[in-house]
Amino acid sequence: MGNILVSLISDQAIPNLEMIKEKPVDAYLFILTEQMKEKLSWLKVAAGLKDSSIIQELIVDAFSFEDIDKKLSAIVSDDHHYLVNLTGGTKIMSLAVSDFFKDIDCELFYIPGKNDSYVRIFPGIKKPYISFKTKITLEEYVLAYGFTIRHKGKLLTSTKQTEKVFDYFLNHFNHEKDGEALKILRKKREEKKSFQQLGDNFEVPSFLTRLQYIPENPDHLTKNEVKYLTGEWFEDYVYSLIKNKYQLSDEEIGVGWQLQKGENNTPNEFDVLYIKDKKLNIIECKTSVMLSGTSFKKNIITETIYKVDSLRNNLGLFAKTNIFTLSDLNESDASIRSSIDRAKEFKIMICGKADFQDENFPENIFKK
Repeated sequence: MGNILVSLISDQAIPNLEMIKEKPVDAYLFILTEQMKEKLSWLKVAAGLKDSSIIQELIVDAFSFEDIDKKLSAIVSDDHHYLVNLTGGTKIMSLAVSDFFKDIDCELFYIPGKNDSYVRIFPGIKKPYISFKTKITLEEYVLAYGFTIRHKGKLLTSTKQTEKVFDYFLNHFNHEKDGEALKILRKKREEKKSFQQLGDNFEVPSFLTRLQYIPENPDHLTKNEVKYLTGEWFEDYVYSLIKNKYQLSDEEIGVGWQLQKGENNTPNEFDVLYIKDKKLNIIECKTSVMLSGTSFKKNIITETIYKVDSLRNNLGLFAKTNIFTLSDLNESDASIRSSIDRAKEFKIMICGKADFQDENFPENIFKK
């Protein structure tokens, strides 16, 4: 006798992925409609199910009790024990599958989406909540929704160094003294070049001294160091802040991930991504809400709203987006304030300079 896990496929992949990880079995039976074939292919990639010999796929009419019963009768055997996850599919699919399997050797489960647990609803009079022993990783989450991971970033220097840089930009940055150095560094970044012979330039070495930043080579900045100094330090800072606050593992949070949905679509880069309470969180980290070389009407808030609007429906029902910036939003012009109001309509939380300078930081930003 073998154990077979039965899953009902729908738009939301995570409940099925959770049960696949939680219940190691001998084989899998997926019940789905013709329209859900692509969703199932993503789920199998995320779950690492590569052996087609242990997988059965049953295409059914989502609104026909008779069709579901007939097709299940043709493949289900009394020789196996079935673990049935009723969380997905249509209501008719869930009811029909539940009704069918109650007459054979089975256990029926449901994931309510509340807390980190599931319910065994059959057999037995009691309906115990059972805590999951396993967790969904960030990589599994995005794969389950059909994304390809094109690139994973990494921290570019130590957390201690990044905290020093954060303090300088937040409390001591001087546009007149530091602006020219950043302009020079940004040009190098656009050219995707390292910075040779620091001693030939006054602005950059002075800027590094004020930052208390010591490069690996005293007369040279690598391409990664240039990227770090022109803004990626903020991504590193937010990554460490979130990871420490929620005690996340390396598998639950990422920095600088590039994701692509389909071969013909443009890859999108996300500054910080993390999983908390089975929900995906996205944080865009920009030292300024102004995009370099653009007008106020084309700022990072507007760009983020556009990205969220195009991707949110593909990232699951609970994808939450935030913008962290060191800009003083209280002194923003009318177009920025208009973008902030529009962001609220999209349920995008924005933290500005005042939030980072608040005496209750960092607790205040986690309450938003």
